[in-house]
Amino acid sequence: MTPPTKTYLMVPNFDFPTDSSIQLGNILADPFTPHRPLTSLAPDKWPEITESLQKKRALVRKEGVEANFSVWLQALQMVGAKVGAEYGKSTKSEYNMDALRTSFFKADPSDEHIKVLLSAPKVQSAMRSTFWSRPLYMISGLKIAEGFSVSSEANKHRGGSGGFSAAVTPQVSVGVDVGGSTGRGETDSFDAG
Repeated sequence: MTPPTKTYLMVPNFDFPTDSSIQLGNILADPFTPHRPLTSLAPDKWPEITESLQKKRALVRKEGVEANFSVWLQALQMVGAKVGAEYGKSTKSEYNMDALRTSFFKADPSDEHIKVLLSAPKVQSAMRSTFWSRPLYMISGLKIAEGFSVSSEANKHRGGSGGFSAAVTPQVSVGVDVGGSTGRGETDSFDAG
């Protein structure tokens, strides 16, 4: 049997203290709501726990899209026209920590402990709530940031341009080009304990 894939997920927001409802041994119906456990493995039943520590940890994520489009027409060297549009979007998130402490079970809980957890009424109800059985999740590791700061930035811009030209005589032509763009950005940052 292939061992389960271990994945770390961010908490719904950064307001959860270390003694919150998010604890090792919790059984979850939805991994994206770790603060709503169905049941918990009591701390005295936990397998041995180990820790790792990373200092001055930083994580930066960037994403962006840019697009340009233009069309032009020139007819008999007498009349010309062009139209263009542009769009751009970018996001950047930066997470900085003085220290990142990871606590996790050295080994998975025993089959006996798993059976006890699975027999809890909320767990039984969650497993039977749909026509097909659905997976449940266990918190087997926690990452706790110390001296944590977050900065996020989002930007969008749109623009367009157009132009027209026409020959008045073989030696003289007139034309106009116009363009414009709009943009919007937002930055948010904070420090947490």
